[in-house]
Amino acid sequence: MFKINKNHFLEYWGILWFILFSGSLYFQVLRIRPTMLIIGFTIVLMAVCGWKITKVNGKLLLIYIIIMMINTAFTFMNGFDLNDFILVILRMLFCIMIQSNLSEKRFQKIFVDIMYFEAVLSLVCFLYADILTIGSLPMQHFTQGTVNGYYLTPYYTIGWKNIPVFHRNAGWFLEPGAHQIFLNFALLFLLANGSELGFSKRQYRSRVVVVLITVLTTLSTTGYMCLFVIMMAVMFMKANNNNNSEKQLIRNLRYIAVAGLLVLVAVESTTHVIEYKFDGMYTGHSSAATRYNDTLVGYMIAFREPFMGHGLFNTTMVETLKSFGVVNISNGLASFLVDAGLLLGVGYLSLIYRGMKNSFRNAGTMFYLLVFVFFLLCVNSEGGALGILLYLIYMFNWQREEKQDELNKKADSPTGGSFIKL
Repeated sequence: MFKINKNHFLEYWGILWFILFSGSLYFQVLRIRPTMLIIGFTIVLMAVCGWKITKVNGKLLLIYIIIMMINTAFTFMNGFDLNDFILVILRMLFCIMIQSNLSEKRFQKIFVDIMYFEAVLSLVCFLYADILTIGSLPMQHFTQGTVNGYYLTPYYTIGWKNIPVFHRNAGWFLEPGAHQIFLNFALLFLLANGSELGFSKRQYRSRVVVVLITVLTTLSTTGYMCLFVIMMAVMFMKANNNNNSEKQLIRNLRYIAVAGLLVLVAVESTTHVIEYKFDGMYTGHSSAATRYNDTLVGYMIAFREPFMGHGLFNTTMVETLKSFGVVNISNGLASFLVDAGLLLGVGYLSLIYRGMKNSFRNAGTMFYLLVFVFFLLCVNSEGGALGILLYLIYMFNWQREEKQDELNKKADSPTGGSFIKL
């Protein structure tokens, strides 16, 4: 008889949907309403199983809702999208339900586990459907969205209507650029807190190697920049540590950096992916040109209404952006500043920086700054300042580590834990 601990199952189930709800093409982009129902059901299930929201997180959520309503009241002439409002509240509620009942290290361990599984799955799909072109993946189909069409499965994105095959590893996310965000966060958690996450040496090494290789297969320029920044941050963090294992980690990171550079040179010489991205900068026919235009237009519009913005849940900005040639703005921070204004934008960035600083205590100023640069690279290259739950977690508080240890012991005990028998 095989038994599964209900609480541990709920933790993994919750964080799996935490990831899918942040960036999955199949669930978060194309099937958002059924996904919202699943998230709502999961929150109810957590509550039934005894999960509770801490007072401090409940108060923070209430404060954020009040701030959003004040912003809406001042910008109501620009419309109010109730669906967007509900979506943001649901994301925040899901975050605080997880954070009130898990410690940060417990979350990071489970997040890494799931992204390790996703990385392996994506590498298999990338090799099967792209590199070797053996054939179609199981459940592969074409879906026409509101803006674009997509070739995908529920577990892997092959390409878009205008790019039927990416020839880059997008995983189960919207695109390779979104994939790299989650992979690099997993790598950050591993390299910065690996010794505290409970992995054996073999598990730790396999996860670092697989996640690192998967980042390289995204062929994302931003992903490579983020990877470099993370390695620099970790080297600064470990540099003054007298622990021999930490010094070995720094040496390994240097070797990995050199090897990664050689791989990058080999990939670029073969695929010219970086050259293609920047080659059309001045003609407008490149990824870099699109992102540059999105960023320029986004910040220009944001400075027109610096105090309250055009409204967090406005219904007019889509058409305004289209008039400047921007469809689905790719710069998440610029998009947020357009909607929220510079005042709330500064507050948002301050909360993220403070949250990251609290997350990696005693890591050193250079580490904090570089990790914040990593965040800025992510949020300025992909949409969704309030859409990616990995950002929102830095706006709330985690369960204490001591309390998590007590809960784990209780859950694992024969008398205190609840089990599903299979």
